[in-house]
Amino acid sequence: MMAITIDNLAQTKSLLQGLRKSSEAEESALGKLSSGKKINSAKDDAAGLQISQQLLAELTALDQSSRNASDGISFVEVAETGLSSITDNLGRIRELSIQAANGTLDDSQWSIIQAEVSQLQSSITDTLDQSNYNGIDLFKSDTSIELQVGGKASDKLSISMKDISTPLASVLSIDVSTSAGANNALTDIDSALETVDCFRGELGASSNRLSSVISNLANTAESTAAVRSRIVDTDFAETISNQVQASIQRQVGVAVQSQGNASAQLVLSLLP
Repeated sequence: MMAITIDNLAQTKSLLQGLRKSSEAEESALGKLSSGKKINSAKDDAAGLQISQQLLAELTALDQSSRNASDGISFVEVAETGLSSITDNLGRIRELSIQAANGTLDDSQWSIIQAEVSQLQSSITDTLDQSNYNGIDLFKSDTSIELQVGGKASDKLSISMKDISTPLASVLSIDVSTSAGANNALTDIDSALETVDCFRGELGASSNRLSSVISNLANTAESTAAVRSRIVDTDFAETISNQVQASIQRQVGVAVQSQGNASAQLVLSLLP
């Protein structure tokens, strides 16, 4: 009887240990299936958890950097809109100056032309004074706007801004009410147009560069997300297979334990 009892205890202990392991494996598999993550806590994979958190921080930085670059494009577009308006006005002033340079006009016609030029000059002045982005004057100082386009402090991209109010000052004071004045104005207008067009070209280059940065950031983020996914996301086929296996093992263990208990009771009932 003592031998039977000892054997029963050893067998029961072994079965219980098997049941515990299979139950834990099934519970773990169910947790991974329900969350979609195979790393739900440090005990699942401490090293994997650390790496995945680092990759998550990198993804967050890439996402914010992309938004920063998009803000930079918006900044450039606002400046470009103002410069486009100035270019249109300068083009019209040039056209009027060529008209006024014709010696066949009389004083009243020159006066009418000058009145329109004055309105265009006021429009240019308003654009120079009112063009800003989030409180930053766009055309009144030589400065650089630095954009943070990466996770490191050194990941900067600069947009150079120019003071074009000074080069345009001569245009804002021209007088085409005489043929001589109109002839003199053409030189100042051409110089102003060259300044504005060069500035627009530089802004266009900055916008293209920012678009390239956004594309590179998107590609890097996609690759980083794929790496992180391989580390933390559940392989559903494998996990379901493990869950089914653990469930079967648990059920078999329970059945074996029940059979063992019944056998022990039967042996005991036969003893005198």
